[in-house]
Amino acid sequence: VKDYRLSAYKQIDEHNHPSFGPEIKLDIELDNYLENKYIPFEVEGDGFIACDIHTAFNKYPGLMEKYYGKLIDSDENRYTVLNSTVFESGYFIYVYKDQKLDFPIFNKNLNCDFSKNVIVVDENSELNVIDYCHTNSIFKSDCTEIFVEKGAKCRYLNINNNSSSSTIVSLKRARVEEYGSMDWINIIEGSSI
Repeated sequence: VKDYRLSAYKQIDEHNHPSFGPEIKLDIELDNYLENKYIPFEVEGDGFIACDIHTAFNKYPGLMEKYYGKLIDSDENRYTVLNSTVFESGYFIYVYKDQKLDFPIFNKNLNCDFSKNVIVVDENSELNVIDYCHTNSIFKSDCTEIFVEKGAKCRYLNINNNSSSSTIVSLKRARVEEYGSMDWINIIEGSSI
């Protein structure tokens, strides 16, 4: 993770603001974001893993190498570079092959200004995720990658509750394989941009 962060840090000044969405006039001072804080957690249930992103890097390196950063490149634009440099929180959810979870996994994150999330629903499995994030910060940049493997189903509800003065850059992508399905609801409350 340290090498990943340092590599991204060296690229920050090489990237412009993204060409999509509204114009965001925000100067980024990296020193303001380098204080990283996260709360570790890990739950291994019958057929699934849910843990913070830092634990995932340490305990599940094979899965992280296979999925992490495969849908959102760390150097895609200025904000993905910033997020890759200073991400302080995030989670990893993995549902094993042929598992159908009959309950939702709920993530409540009150420290989500710079988060990285990876969700993997392996073949012929089913997952419901409720992702709640609250921030009062003036700037938030999060990245979420969702992988729905062959014949799998994922239902994802993302609720962002932000300060009315927040600027939000949220990049989320999903890849759905053959016979898979993805239902996605994204609710953003608050924010100035």
